[in-house]
Amino acid sequence: MKTMTRVIVALMFAAALAACQKDDSAESAGEQLDAALEKAEQSAKEMGDSASDAMEDAGDAISDAADDAADATSDAYESAKDSAGDMMDDASDAMSDAADSAEDAMDDAGDAIGDAMDDAKDEGEEMVDDAGNAIEDACEDVKEGVGAEDTDC
Repeated sequence: MKTMTRVIVALMFAAALAACQKDDSAESAGEQLDAALEKAEQSAKEMGDSASDAMEDAGDAISDAADDAADATSDAYESAKDSAGDMMDDASDAMSDAADSAEDAMDDAGDAIGDAMDDAKDEGEEMVDDAGNAIEDACEDVKEGVGAEDTDC
């Protein structure tokens, strides 16, 4: 605004000097001064319009940049939120799968222990039967060796 005022004042002085340097009549000098003032006024108006347009363009650019930044921030937030949700879903699925695997392993271990205990019981019963039969056979052999009438034990 100060620059515009300085330009107007400078144009007015230039017009006044131009009017003073000619030997024309006072009426001609007045006309020249009026023309110079009108030209200065037109230049000032054009400068004001140009400055106003530039400020409006700058305001529009700032507003557009702010809108773009807001959109980009919103998009980034939504993307991050979606990614975090996907990661949580994946982690939950992985934990569920791990729990299922652990449960299956526990079931398999329990079945293996049960089978081993059944096998051990069967072998123990078989050993008891074999030991009983061996004792009975040894008893019968002893009775036969001593000439007993009843060799059953």
